[in-house]
Amino acid sequence: AAALISTIISARTLARKPEVITGVFHRNGSLCRNESTALDSPVMPRWKKGKAAMVPADLDAPHSWTNPADLGRLLVKAANDERGWGKAWHTPSADAVSIRELAHRGRGVVGMDAGKLTSMPSWMLALGGLVNREAREFREMNYQFRRPFVLDWAATAEVFGSDYTPLDESLRQNLASFR
Repeated sequence: AAALISTIISARTLARKPEVITGVFHRNGSLCRNESTALDSPVMPRWKKGKAAMVPADLDAPHSWTNPADLGRLLVKAANDERGWGKAWHTPSADAVSIRELAHRGRGVVGMDAGKLTSMPSWMLALGGLVNREAREFREMNYQFRRPFVLDWAATAEVFGSDYTPLDESLRQNLASFR
């Protein structure tokens, strides 16, 4: 009986919390300061030096890119509104674009010359994972970058609105250190 009561209480508690799903993060200001994103780690530093960049992804697969401030706004709205409890919500995000397009738009935002961009083969990431913990950890989630990852946030917009940071503004925030 105690286990059943515990299960019921847990289920009621979970039902009062929202779940928020995001696209790939853009770093913004003080949020995620020590984390790297799709551009600031593998692409922009190399392009700044006039070198080619290699990204462990399908460069042309569309992705939703989410600004952390947009995630924060949705979390607050969903947590404070009973309609948000016990459901999963996709964070409003700018239109999905490929990593290739994101890199070239980022380059334009910071006024940098475009460099060469190539896709890192999966085997190369696996090999790197033998000696590098971050490469090993990224390999587990790499499937998200090898195929489309696009959010459909229409249901979120109906309940909580469709506020999101435009992609070029997110890029300006994310890549400020490269200006």
